[in-house]
Amino acid sequence: MIQRVQSLFLIGIVICMVLFNLFLIWEKADPQTGEMITLSSLTLAFMDASGDMTEETTSVWYLMGLSILAGALALYEVFRYDNRLLQIKIGFANTILFMAIIGISIYIILRIGEPALLPDQLGTFGVAFYSVFVAMLFNSFANRFIRRDERLVRSVDRIR
Repeated sequence: MIQRVQSLFLIGIVICMVLFNLFLIWEKADPQTGEMITLSSLTLAFMDASGDMTEETTSVWYLMGLSILAGALALYEVFRYDNRLLQIKIGFANTILFMAIIGISIYIILRIGEPALLPDQLGTFGVAFYSVFVAMLFNSFANRFIRRDERLVRSVDRIR
């Protein structure tokens, strides 16, 4: 049922995962040389001063795969309103996916991106990085409301 509050939070997760795939996760620029490193959900790209990508582009397609899987699970969870216990399990799986996305992103940033260009500076995190945290927040709110509905149904069954 789309009119439930948790459904709105689950749709918010899908929107956050779309934002994750559309925007940059992290970028770092050297103001003296004009070189730049960007991390998106598909690539870690090293750009020279002219803005052209060099040969040092690394594919990180698994970030996009995890985000698409998390969005698809959230969308599937919306339509499984008749089985609240399954929804809670799917929400837990989504939490694990979000932690994996954040962990892999931070690993790539700290191991590959940081040492490559100006190792003493961190760089800036983009909209995509923060959208995963918002999605985790939406997921926890959705799970809270799903659990509340389950408790309500069980209390009504007890009265009968």
